[in-house]
Amino acid sequence: MTLMMCRKTINYLICSFFFFICLACYQLKAENILIFSASSLALPLSEIVDLYEKKSVAKINISFASSSILAQQISRGAPADIFISANEKWMNFLARNFHVIYNSKRKILSNQLVIISRSKSMKARKKLSESWVRRMIHSSHIAIGDPDHVPAGIYAKQALTRLEVWNIVRNKLARVTNARAVLNLVERGETMTGIVYKTDALGSSNVNVMYNFPEKSHDTISYWAAITGTNKRPGTIALFSALFNEKSKSIFRNYGFIVK
Repeated sequence: MTLMMCRKTINYLICSFFFFICLACYQLKAENILIFSASSLALPLSEIVDLYEKKSVAKINISFASSSILAQQISRGAPADIFISANEKWMNFLARNFHVIYNSKRKILSNQLVIISRSKSMKARKKLSESWVRRMIHSSHIAIGDPDHVPAGIYAKQALTRLEVWNIVRNKLARVTNARAVLNLVERGETMTGIVYKTDALGSSNVNVMYNFPEKSHDTISYWAAITGTNKRPGTIALFSALFNEKSKSIFRNYGFIVK
């Protein structure tokens, strides 16, 4: 091989090397990740993603809504890469038909259920008596996630039923599409009271906690996360893993979530 040919070969290899490096960088930078998440995680998840993006080249977008709505959208082909549900029911709804979800789903968080009020004149209660409930609904409806499909509403109906006051309040409910919408109604004074996750109440300076539901009055409130995209891209896998690291756990705890 002549010296000229050696130089041409070396130049070709160098060019090829940088071409593939540039291509890899472009693909990494071009990776967009879409998270579908329960609305009650809006504050901590947004903070986690903001911190993650500062150390990553990936572009991350989050769509917040009720777990039921998001699960149905994914089942119809919505291009979510990661799904975080406020209960296991809607995760299992997808896992039956999507093996990638079945194999990757993990419990990520727990929460508690409370009754909130905008009124400072209402005193907190240790017991949910029938007489207090009747006074609570005398002049206003109770805001609640729709118990037909919204996880927060499903837990609320379970609790009210087991505490034997569901029949009293069932016709005095303002049913909405997600837990954050309940908080918004109470904050605006459109209803006097509402049933939300404790983390929603802690994140608002405009409402007070009137009553903490006993844990045994409803199913355990658990959040589940899974990779939903069939193409397990490195960026998606890395972000999914980051949701379970100590920094993310610390942020979730700061917002009142129960993390193990």
